[in-house]
Amino acid sequence: YTRSGSFTVDAGGRLVSRTGDPVMGEQGALEVGDPNFTVTADGRVLSAAGEELDRLRLAALADGERLTRTADGYLAAGEGQTVPVRHTRVFQGFLEGANTNLAEEMVELTVAARTYAANQRVLRTHDTLLDKAINQVGVLR
Repeated sequence: YTRSGSFTVDAGGRLVSRTGDPVMGEQGALEVGDPNFTVTADGRVLSAAGEELDRLRLAALADGERLTRTADGYLAAGEGQTVPVRHTRVFQGFLEGANTNLAEEMVELTVAARTYAANQRVLRTHDTLLDKAINQVGVLR
């Protein structure tokens, strides 16, 4: 199984993943022929002429079971761990992305680290002033 949605049509007209593995439909490997196919919200794959070719084989975990990560971003499930899904929405032309921007997060982390260091220096200076006030101010010489 995979969560990757980056698929292309190979020279043989099959819908394939980045690594060239076929995308599976309910009737087997999806043969779309022409790259101008359409995927409907319910997972049906339609040809450029509008005829239904197949339906994407979509699956969900049964009873909260866990998948095992394998090579190339794939996920493995044991027999009976997944169940077919019917009530979901598929969006053609969209890819799932991260919910964070790495550059922004690194800048925020740097700002937080510098703010922390500056506050540390303020506390150290305040501690030094208190030490002088307690130990040196008012001492008779």
